[in-house]
Amino acid sequence: MTAAPTTGEVFAPRTMAEAWKLAQTFHASGLLPRGIASPEAAFTIIATGAELGLSPMASLRSIHVIEGKPVLSAALIAGIVQRRPDLCEGFALVESSETIATYETTRRGQTPVRMSFTIEQAQRAGLTGKDNWRKYPHAMLRARASAELARAVYPDVVGGLYDPDEIPGAEVRTVEP
Repeated sequence: MTAAPTTGEVFAPRTMAEAWKLAQTFHASGLLPRGIASPEAAFTIIATGAELGLSPMASLRSIHVIEGKPVLSAALIAGIVQRRPDLCEGFALVESSETIATYETTRRGQTPVRMSFTIEQAQRAGLTGKDNWRKYPHAMLRARASAELARAVYPDVVGGLYDPDEIPGAEVRTVEP
């Protein structure tokens, strides 16, 4: 594994063997989220994150495997887009309440695109019965609006990456209120 990082460096394994050892160590610590039940699951998440340019810890915090599919937190999906200044000129929250969330983004060389997600859409999709939706509707609306906008405008960057709400029957009990 890489030497202890100095300011600005990312701690990351350089080989699959190092990633496997890191996954085993993190799993043995007992400090990973409950859903990461084995070193193999931790390794899969670390490898998925590495493909996206994420550190192991960022991956373990923000990537979940649900029904065999890696799903990313909405904040991470938007963050991946925002890390691409060659494509993304801006990605901003325009409106947020317990009934609507609206984001706007501008892809370089194109006109701004604005997208909203409403509580009515969440109700039609059967989402509002979930615990996080009852407790934090404003945060959940922001998550759906930002993830949908990122995929709509930047499919080449985040196409195929999903938010847990988009996997039928999935409920991840982490939220960023």
